[in-house]
Amino acid sequence: MKDKSIKPRQLQIHRSSRQTTSVLRETELTIPIDDTLGAEELVLSTVTEQGTGVRALCSYNDHDRTMVLLVAEDSPRAKRALEDAGFDCSANPVVVVGLENRIGAIDQLGHHLHDAGIDVLHSYASYARHDEAFAVFKTQDDARAIKILQNGLNSAARSRLVEAA
Repeated sequence: MKDKSIKPRQLQIHRSSRQTTSVLRETELTIPIDDTLGAEELVLSTVTEQGTGVRALCSYNDHDRTMVLLVAEDSPRAKRALEDAGFDCSANPVVVVGLENRIGAIDQLGHHLHDAGIDVLHSYASYARHDEAFAVFKTQDDARAIKILQNGLNSAARSRLVEAA
């Protein structure tokens, strides 16, 4: 099966000279693993030993297996490493938003998608540093979701500039 990884396409909104909010089309890897102690750690170490970081991670139990969903900094490299280590691995497009880690920020993103009538199939969040978070959305229309989120973040940035003035 050919690798269907999607190359990141970054759209950035500059909020200040220090921080940038970004809306990205990224690749999410789905790895089903046996429900055994240490299996999730093995997935993560396989990815990080190849020199690629993990931006976001989610796992859940699906009866007798654990499903690991992750967005890596270099998804094609991570996918190759996982497959070389014997893991089944599929790649799917998702929308990743990098933003300031503040209360309610990710909730607002969900509201933008809901108000636009975009169905969210699944979502999860990850915190990179004290001041930075990543929200991952798999929707029924990722291209439209990117536009909606970009517009919503642009509006929020403009209103913050007006409040600061």
